[in-house]
Amino acid sequence: MASPATNYQYISQGFQLLLQAYAPYIALNLVNEYGPNWWQMGVLGVLREEQKRNLPSHGSDETLMKSLDIALCLIL
Repeated sequence: MASPATNYQYISQGFQLLLQAYAPYIALNLVNEYGPNWWQMGVLGVLREEQKRNLPSHGSDETLMKSLDIALCLIL
């Protein structure tokens, strides 16, 4: 018998669902605003050093978008 999901699991699953829709939306809007420099200007340019510590400095648009987590999406 499976154990019931905890509140933490429900919240984590909810954030994952939100991230799947929100990260592409954020990336699209940043591309529309900044063009090909969307990552450098719209993401790396607005974050503090500790927030961008584990982010790539460059890559394909898809790779960069996938490196966003829910916390960064909510900041941007």
